[in-house]
Amino acid sequence: MKPTVRLLIGTMMAILLFISAVPHGFTSETVLQRILALQPYVEPQFQNFTIFGGDWKVDDTGVVAVVAGDGPKLVCSLEHFQNLTKGEVSVEIFFPRAERRGYQNAGIILKIREAGVGADHFIGYEIAPSFESQHVTLGFHRHDYQKIADFPITIPQEQWMTLHVLFDETSFEIRLNNQLITKYNTHLAGTPVSGSIALRPWQRLTQYRNLKIKTEAIGNTSHSTWCHRRKNRKRGLPRLPRKIFLPSSF
Repeated sequence: MKPTVRLLIGTMMAILLFISAVPHGFTSETVLQRILALQPYVEPQFQNFTIFGGDWKVDDTGVVAVVAGDGPKLVCSLEHFQNLTKGEVSVEIFFPRAERRGYQNAGIILKIREAGVGADHFIGYEIAPSFESQHVTLGFHRHDYQKIADFPITIPQEQWMTLHVLFDETSFEIRLNNQLITKYNTHLAGTPVSGSIALRPWQRLTQYRNLKIKTEAIGNTSHSTWCHRRKNRKRGLPRLPRKIFLPSSF
């Protein structure tokens, strides 16, 4: 038997033994989170992002995973992205199979300000797909929560999808997998016209990748990283950090 085949069989047997050894009463999401933890995810040293709550991990391909929680946030802290008023943002989102427990979603926060640890500890607009409810939610937080609208659409599970938002001072155009969800003009008094960008799930095991931001001020040249440097084992040389803000190609 080839070594690769033996390795594959051994890995599958280890996973089956792991699942069978889970104590009685553990949910399938608990099992999934433990299996996820067995993957080559590492504790990240995020660059240009600030964590506000939650257990965030990143793998060697730049995929970020966060377990279910009360609205953990990963906020861009780059100075030139702190007062975005007009531009585009997109990110790919993956919903693994998970135990349903109440309302769940995951998406982005636009024009975020005053961020801190806690479910409503921020000001900003929430744009978040929900597999469980099969819609995209648009809401506003001002250290509380106000739902603006739910937009019905087919949301896949165990499949990458792209959330894409064009925005200016007073409006949003939201698309999911290139399908137009809504064009919305804000009318709430006292809402921010500018702010930063954040990733935020709500009670949902979620993975993110390929976050992209485009603004008129920065154009197509801005990029940065969101995870730590790794070393090339063969040469002992530092590997370039993976990009998270890529030259925009929406």
